[in-house]
Amino acid sequence: MRFRDLNQQAVAGLWDRWKHLVWEILQEFNEDVFQGSGIVRENSYYERTYLALETKKACLYIFPISGGVLLLRLYKGKISKECLSLKGASSKADEENLVGWVGLEAGRADELGATYEEKRWWVEKFLRRLYGKYHIDMLF
Repeated sequence: MRFRDLNQQAVAGLWDRWKHLVWEILQEFNEDVFQGSGIVRENSYYERTYLALETKKACLYIFPISGGVLLLRLYKGKISKECLSLKGASSKADEENLVGWVGLEAGRADELGATYEEKRWWVEKFLRRLYGKYHIDMLF
């Protein structure tokens, strides 16, 4: 990790490069796993922009964090928006609803010159990891 990857401009740049790909995959995941019953949306809370796949019982949040990482966090139900701020992300807020999480080193993939297909493969792999480990279909 490079120190320049820790500032907000680096986080925003990473997100701009990855969010459309992540959006497409979440749409496909919603159709394949939940027959389209979930809602995929982009939102922001103060300085944090994120994508969420929401159903009646659970929510999967994907957002960039410093260090070139895309964080996928799965919760039972929705979490308060305050938990999505940079300060809230480091606190213990809403830990009891957290089912699981994985971090994808998207910045590293960019550094290595990953193609669109390779980036897609990595996002799908980490989503499958969450799906398999925490039985997402049972939660939603």
